[in-house]
Amino acid sequence: MLSTLIRLFRGVPPYFPDQREWMKAIMRQEMDKGRHVVLFYVDIVNRTETQQRYGATSAKRMLPVLAEILPAVARQALEIKGRILTIQQLGGDDFAIYGSFGGQVSDEDCRLLSLHVQEVAERRLHEQVGLGQREDLRVRIGYARMAGRDIAQEMYTSLKQAVHMAKYGLTSEAYTHITRFHTLLAEEHVQMHFMPIIHLPDCRALGWEALARGPQNSPFATPAALFHYAEETDTVFRLEQICRKRALEQLRYLNPGEKLFINLDPRAIDDPYLLRGNVQNMLADYGLHPHNIVFEITERHAITNYPLFRKVIEAYRKKGYMIAVDDAGAGYSSLESITEIDPDFIKLDMSLIRNIDVDPIKQALLETFVSFAEKVRCKIIAEGIETERELETLIELGVVYGQGYYLGKPDRGMAQVSGQAMNVLRSMQEKRREGERQALCTMPDMTEIMAKTICVEKHVRVRQIHDIFKQNQRIESVVVLEEGRPLGLVMRFSLSHILGGPYGIALYYERPVSHIMNTNPLLASRTDRLDEVAKRAMARDPYHLYDVVIIVGAQKEYLGIVSVQTLLDKMASVKLAGAKQGSGLYTSAET
Repeated sequence: MLSTLIRLFRGVPPYFPDQREWMKAIMRQEMDKGRHVVLFYVDIVNRTETQQRYGATSAKRMLPVLAEILPAVARQALEIKGRILTIQQLGGDDFAIYGSFGGQVSDEDCRLLSLHVQEVAERRLHEQVGLGQREDLRVRIGYARMAGRDIAQEMYTSLKQAVHMAKYGLTSEAYTHITRFHTLLAEEHVQMHFMPIIHLPDCRALGWEALARGPQNSPFATPAALFHYAEETDTVFRLEQICRKRALEQLRYLNPGEKLFINLDPRAIDDPYLLRGNVQNMLADYGLHPHNIVFEITERHAITNYPLFRKVIEAYRKKGYMIAVDDAGAGYSSLESITEIDPDFIKLDMSLIRNIDVDPIKQALLETFVSFAEKVRCKIIAEGIETERELETLIELGVVYGQGYYLGKPDRGMAQVSGQAMNVLRSMQEKRREGERQALCTMPDMTEIMAKTICVEKHVRVRQIHDIFKQNQRIESVVVLEEGRPLGLVMRFSLSHILGGPYGIALYYERPVSHIMNTNPLLASRTDRLDEVAKRAMARDPYHLYDVVIIVGAQKEYLGIVSVQTLLDKMASVKLAGAKQGSGLYTSAET
């Protein structure tokens, strides 16, 4: 077979794996002359079916016959416009023909040449094998033009492209769309639209999600269509690279406090352009930081290798980029992805948001997400908000960030929240403030949450305080008085810290409590407002942050104590009551 191919190719050596460098050199030489190199892929159709109908012996003859006639077929069909460089048998019943053509070679030229190769090959194959009807001996054909930018890579990608063309058939509508899609990729004819992500409490944009769009009035106009064809042609990574490049071109319109959300497919996450390219310099030129970029890891596809995936994610984090899990709740292994990625944002899929105002199960699930996010210091973004009632319900459940057509549709520019949503959010904001004002007017007296604890005089020894705590396991504090007024405070944990240190017992055990007490405890009047006392309590230094607050009367006499936990619990219940009066705005802490 090898000798036959060499003889029929007039001394031009065939393309075999060990001649890869030779083939690259030949292609480069042709392109340097201004010629165009085109790959034609030829494959026998339904060889297994032919074997079942005509027997194994007849079917086996098809492959060697095709290998023998293909050089002559290629010369007859292709040399009317160019010349043959080589033919490669790809290991099965398929072949690659590389041709070189001068002048302009359009897609229509390549299609017609391919059809000519197909017609001649089928006719000669039928003449040589002679099985039944000619329709029983069919070959598929596809083509791909070599751009010449990276020949080594294109030898692989062009073959994949030609195989996809052959799969659909040169005269089918699907083939036409595939051809147009490859042209779209080659010309990078992708536009980005930007959808606002809104910080609901103040109606401002947290940032924008970059969404891909193909040419208008084309089969690729929507993101779903674009990525469908990318999946079909195994070009997801290439399409995502183009999308990211187009999205990053808009960084110059971003303010320092805003973020650009860019989608990353788990299968195409290791992008050298992002990790080793000049994105950092681009950010610096616009006065931005990597924290202005959030990469959304889509949940639509399974992550199959978490150790490797985590390694890449850490590389992004080291660069300073932020990470979001997209479509949470809709794809594969959502919870596992969240725990593995430890994202800065969790974007809840629109399937969880749709009709949430009338679905108690979705409401309960979303409350769980909100609670979880608060505990792990992550931010929830609700996607797909399309109605006023969905927006109101999400706000009542504590969601702080939202995205959807009701808030703002994708646009070429970085638009703000829609006027309709702005009016609703401002109305709810005013109701919340009114509710808070009413709650403050009815703020409870400090004595309502006050408790009692054991009090001692300042001359009592540390040993006695230690005994008090041992005998009263439920108390956490002892107040030190002088003539009925608070002089100091001893907390259980601070006493344990002092006595547990080196020489603690030897130094302090028999000394008066005044030697170890906190001489500047936080005092609050019984008439002080709850929120003001809470602010003062939380403003203390970290060591005393959880010391109790001592409540005193008009003459500074001791009345009782309030623990920080009790204080915060009461504040939360007051805010909840105020929020209900004001249509339930933000009952949980904003992050």
